[in-house]
Amino acid sequence: MPQSIDIIKRDYCNGCKACGDTCPKNAISYETDSEGFWYPSIDESKCISCGKCLSTCSSKAGENTEEYVKQAYASWNRDRVVRRESTSGGIYSAFADYVLDNGGIIVGSVYSEDYKSAYHICGSTGTDLEKIAGSKYFQSDTEGIYKKIQEALLTGKDVLFTGTPCQVSALKRFLGKEYEKLITIDFICRGVPSPLIHRKKIELYESEKKCHVVYYRDKWDKYAWIHFGELIKYENGKEQFISRWEDRINDCFVKYNLNVRPSCYFCEYKNGNNRSEVTIGDFWGISVVTEHDLTDGISALIVNSKKGELFIQKLKDRVYLERRPLDEVKRGNEAYVKAIEKPENREIFFEKVNSEGLKAAVNSCAVTTEEEKKILRRRLKRMKKRGLLPIYNNWKSIDWYQFIKYNYFCKQIKREKDAYLIPCKGSYVQLGSTGEIVLDANLFLNYYPWYKRAGRKSLLRIENNAKLVVHNDVEISYSNTLSVDRGGYVEMGHFYTGVGASLVCRRKMVIGNNVMLGRDVCIFDSDYHKIFDDKGKHINPDNEVVIEDNVWIGARSMVLKGTHLREGTIVSAGSMVMGETEANKVFINKREKKSVGDSVMWER
Repeated sequence: MPQSIDIIKRDYCNGCKACGDTCPKNAISYETDSEGFWYPSIDESKCISCGKCLSTCSSKAGENTEEYVKQAYASWNRDRVVRRESTSGGIYSAFADYVLDNGGIIVGSVYSEDYKSAYHICGSTGTDLEKIAGSKYFQSDTEGIYKKIQEALLTGKDVLFTGTPCQVSALKRFLGKEYEKLITIDFICRGVPSPLIHRKKIELYESEKKCHVVYYRDKWDKYAWIHFGELIKYENGKEQFISRWEDRINDCFVKYNLNVRPSCYFCEYKNGNNRSEVTIGDFWGISVVTEHDLTDGISALIVNSKKGELFIQKLKDRVYLERRPLDEVKRGNEAYVKAIEKPENREIFFEKVNSEGLKAAVNSCAVTTEEEKKILRRRLKRMKKRGLLPIYNNWKSIDWYQFIKYNYFCKQIKREKDAYLIPCKGSYVQLGSTGEIVLDANLFLNYYPWYKRAGRKSLLRIENNAKLVVHNDVEISYSNTLSVDRGGYVEMGHFYTGVGASLVCRRKMVIGNNVMLGRDVCIFDSDYHKIFDDKGKHINPDNEVVIEDNVWIGARSMVLKGTHLREGTIVSAGSMVMGETEANKVFINKREKKSVGDSVMWER
């Protein structure tokens, strides 16, 4: 006799709710447990043991029989406004617009009116797209959606479905056959957080502000794609932004794996074993990108089937597509490759949520280890006594979690005894597994202690096989970027930057002592786009940048590949410098070979 869904172990149920939609007798309902996750419950008086619920269950992935060789792309929406307002490259909006323009429907997750829950809808308008677009970092309710999709397909409409890998699998199992008009998109999934935790988070915000939330966005790139966070708007007109680097509730998910569904620890939809036509996500870890891309966002797009490839080729006028190795996506998105690990204190976390409240649970469970705490206390006491850090008087500016992580637990950072990477609040360090930082002196990141940083961020990005060497104290001001691409090499002496500076190295940069940059200075050793002559010869190769001692580069200047600034050079504000300069002279736009001062000296 066929068996029913109740033989599936609770820890393996992913809550897709396809079993309820497929039941011919409506014998399946859902009960929500103390963690906020729903599970099927069978009314034995109605069940006829037909086995349809079990055949639809997506708890086990099974073997993917698709023979198509997966192809990865770096992608983004060609409409820069849409791209900038999206959570990565904005390609979902392009997909959805195409389907809507052709009279189809889009299916995805939307927030409830109070922003305390989420559910899937079928949409057919631009307003529906606005609601569906954007990440929701908790489980969406899909009850009844599979029936609605089937009804739409039977009328001949195009349908674009977006969900987790297990939800896509559930949909295809429910339908039982392929539909030419159906395109499914899943995303690089790290697991689905608890709807209970999300609801309690919104309630906590409302309690703290004593005002109702009237708008919420879980992933808003206020400053740049790499610096997103939560945006909350309140009934009284006030707004709140919580950076991803300062969001301890979000850390329960992205750092500690505390609040995800139990089945996510056993997920089999990994390393390409999924059923969608297309997989999308943030292209974390992509090499050789411009500052424009880091600001506006880049999507990773993985095509999983011939049907998916045909679909995206129809969108070339809407999205930019650049073929990239699939391994590059995997390198920056571990969740694509394997399931997350279950923490030992997960049950304790949920017990505290229900007994003491969300804030108490976070303070108790989402903390650094005891070993890290002991080292932190010991090191701080020693540094204060010996006066090792000149920034110590501004100790509140330091991100101590990152300080401990990178100085004491990061093998890629080699440092002298009294040399430290000192990340102030708002710092973002992206260090490849084979990247290396060598510190003979202190490296201050996002540093400008006498100015209020107003939430601005700084990025230190060292790709695989790249190397940064610091010989003397370096102060990277706020809103700066220092990026060293794969295989690149940067060497620095005593060095200061103004606000908004960018140094992007693909090959090699050498910077001497007592070098200072004004505001918004850009230094590149590559064009980042190859140019060929009519015979196919590459005519714009990368070329190293060398800046000798005692060089001052004025605000909003650009130093291009192949530049060699001799000792004592002053570059006037707004200049573009390329080639070799003479020592101890003032230059204004080196391309015109103009010098406006001889035998000069300057002092910081």
